[in-house]
Amino acid sequence: MIRPARRTLADVPLAAFSFESRLSIGGKIWITGTRPRQAWPCSPASREVATEALAIDSSRSTDIQTLVTTLASGDAGQRAEAAELLCRAGAAAGAAAVPLIRACADDDDQVREWAVAALEELGPPPAGSTPALGELAAAGHPLVSYWAITLLGRSGQDAASAATVLAGCLKAADLSVAQQAAWALCRIGPAAGAARDALRAAAASSDPRLARLAGEALDSAGA
Repeated sequence: MIRPARRTLADVPLAAFSFESRLSIGGKIWITGTRPRQAWPCSPASREVATEALAIDSSRSTDIQTLVTTLASGDAGQRAEAAELLCRAGAAAGAAAVPLIRACADDDDQVREWAVAALEELGPPPAGSTPALGELAAAGHPLVSYWAITLLGRSGQDAASAATVLAGCLKAADLSVAQQAAWALCRIGPAAGAARDALRAAAASSDPRLARLAGEALDSAGA
């Protein structure tokens, strides 16, 4: 397969981006931008990004399940290519949501970065994903936890059964993970009442964003 030449972050004009936030997850900075809608990895060791993934060929048919299988390959290059193609597939890669989250723990920088770029483009995960996402959220790997929590939040009230897991994540050592858990609890609505005590503790946090999100989740839960 002939792969197109990739651009680096340095090749992309700063004016092309509207940044939502800088996230520090697992000791690495990730910048989430709205134009283009991507998570741009900014590690000194690896600044290559998925710029060209925005140019998706809609006429191209991708076997998502084959790509999911390849994500478990012993070859890092093949895993990175599979994650890249899943990123190119956009929302059509929804069935790969859980494997892509697992790929966030890959030893290879490019695999992790393409997996994050792909997850940025996904909507709610497939029905029935909540148990697997709950396990990943509690796994303890900051980047994996962050994205599992994010997809639980995107599930809305369908992820109500994960409220207890999310309550535990509010105590995560990684602040971005704790903040995202509060956001997800807000999204699941009244079921967040099961995390009432943890949310009240988080609402008293010295971190303004965590405190605000926890307060919003308490309001959403009617607590």
